[in-house]
Amino acid sequence: VQEAPDSYTILALVAAGVGVTLTVTSVQHIQQNGLVYRPLAGPPVRLRAALAWRADNPSAALRAVLAVAEEALPTPAPALE
Repeated sequence: VQEAPDSYTILALVAAGVGVTLTVTSVQHIQQNGLVYRPLAGPPVRLRAALAWRADNPSAALRAVLAVAEEALPTPAPALE
């Protein structure tokens, strides 16, 4: 078992033949000799993301992060029952 602090290092280990990894599609732009990406079989898995903050926090930086998060990870519509 190998561990690494970031995707670049993990993928370099895989490219060197040290092993395999499961990773996210957003790293597929990283190309190295010996590195091959293969999709998993079956339907894609969606992960939920959550943010927590103090409601009374007046930070402009917090508001900017929340705006970016809402654009990138919009709050899902409630499920119809």
